[in-house]
Amino acid sequence: MIHLNITRKKIVIVISAIVTLTIITICTILIVSSMTKKDKVIVKLESAKNIVSLVATQTKISSLSAKLYKQQANSSATTEYKSSDHNYSVNIPTDNSVLFYSIDASQKNDTAEVRTQVNDFMYQNGLKKVTSDDKKAYYTTFVSEKAICQLTDSRLPDSKETINFHIITCIDLDKVDQEYATIEKLLGIYKKDNTIPDFTEVYRYIVSEAKISYSILTLTTSNKSPRLLFAAVDDNWEYLGNLSGSDPKYSTDKYNITPDLQTKISDPKYNGVIVKEIH
Repeated sequence: MIHLNITRKKIVIVISAIVTLTIITICTILIVSSMTKKDKVIVKLESAKNIVSLVATQTKISSLSAKLYKQQANSSATTEYKSSDHNYSVNIPTDNSVLFYSIDASQKNDTAEVRTQVNDFMYQNGLKKVTSDDKKAYYTTFVSEKAICQLTDSRLPDSKETINFHIITCIDLDKVDQEYATIEKLLGIYKKDNTIPDFTEVYRYIVSEAKISYSILTLTTSNKSPRLLFAAVDDNWEYLGNLSGSDPKYSTDKYNITPDLQTKISDPKYNGVIVKEIH
């Protein structure tokens, strides 16, 4: 009987210890979880337009303050970006931009300081830098799940030049996806009968009037960059020709237009839209 009582007491002690340990563990998890939630900072992801508006107040980035810089907001600019899903970059026009130019022409080179402060500002608004402050690079790119922004500097950090200006451009990420999709669609039409050369960058120019549109894809290659002309009526696209031909006798001030290409752009279905613009 004595032995049995001792055994029961041991069992009770072990069970009590297990229960106590379990309670302590649960309490610890709850406390840590509570502290994590309190410490977690939720960053609101801003649209491209809102980010540029914040920058334009000239109060968020002291090195670009109104005491040092004048500004020009919403001027036409481009944002260059390379998606990890593609082997080429795109240049996309945007009005979400602000240009800062120095009031004092002899202002010191502040590129390094501006880059540091812009990086901090972008980080606070949910954008992470995806390019380094390479001394040979004139621009720095920042990306969130909602927008892409780019800082372009007129001077490298160690430059002795005297002109000082900085441009911040932003574009919504969905527009970048749309641009890649449009370019891939046009290249798909081109490669049905042609071989696409190796290229690293694309700039798409487009003009639309009513139901008629034309688009020029300029591909950056190691040789002469082709300028591929596409046209559409009611969004039915077709490839017309290369505006960067090599025969000098067909050269105009802007393009190289062969007789075959001239016939295509003069097609009545385009109602003269391409002819008046190309020439």
